[in-house]
Amino acid sequence: MDPQGFCGLSRELKGLHFTIDPERLDTLTLKGYVISKRDFLLRLIENPNLLEHETFTELLLAYFHLIEELVPGWSFLPWARTT
Repeated sequence: MDPQGFCGLSRELKGLHFTIDPERLDTLTLKGYVISKRDFLLRLIENPNLLEHETFTELLLAYFHLIEELVPGWSFLPWARTT
């Protein structure tokens, strides 16, 4: 994608508004999905080049926070797990 196309897509996405209906949320499926992607995302957060991008880093940290909320006692840091 060329830079102009990316900027246009970025503006379009920023204009969208999302809401989550907790009553319709399938937490078991979500929990399985986020845990299945954990190792891949750990590799991303270990990459110093990607950490230079603040927005991406914040997104990764939010993702790991979601895992910790869905699975009590679970941490993305293996040495910090309580289960």
